[in-house]
Amino acid sequence: MNALCWWLVNLGSQALDRDERDAVRGDLLESGESAGQALFQVLGLVARRQAALWTNWRPWAALVFLAAPLGLIFGLACKAIAHSGAIYLWLYTNYWSRTILENAAYRNDFIGFAAGTLIDYAMLAGLAWSSGLALGFLSRKSLAVSGSLFGLLLFFGNFLYVPGAAPPVRSVNAVVFEYTFYRVLFPLMLQALLILAPSLWGMRRSLRRFQENHS
Repeated sequence: MNALCWWLVNLGSQALDRDERDAVRGDLLESGESAGQALFQVLGLVARRQAALWTNWRPWAALVFLAAPLGLIFGLACKAIAHSGAIYLWLYTNYWSRTILENAAYRNDFIGFAAGTLIDYAMLAGLAWSSGLALGFLSRKSLAVSGSLFGLLLFFGNFLYVPGAAPPVRSVNAVVFEYTFYRVLFPLMLQALLILAPSLWGMRRSLRRFQENHS
């Protein structure tokens, strides 16, 4: 139990500035307090520091105008791209033949699908990186809260948009989305690779610039 509390103390102290974090750890070691008391003090200090941050307009602006709307927009956009991409992916993987590359019309369709998909993916990843950079710049020390809300609303888009749900006539779309991979896993994979990873990279890049400018 003590080991778990000390682990939580170290984890919670990561929310503090480096100088303050080192000072708090040194004080706790010198005081000889129990792990439970140390955890209580660290969590209280972190809560006070976080509360002080939200007296400024920047965290609220990042939360309301960036994290919340962008999380929903990216979630829905990625789900829509995954929807159309899943249909073509299912068709090509199930009905692939040499004729697709030998026939000029089929080949052009395939090249157009592949090029268009890559462009959509690149644009989505680039916008996600830029959004993460902007969110990190505006949030700074409150990025843990804003970033968490962004991630939650990103994946919440899966529940707002369900492609191919209960069509009146059985179609190719309905057949595709009977598979869990295309209905659930494929959209989640795209959201993680095209939105979450680039946005986290942008947030980290923004924080690094902020730390370099204030070091």
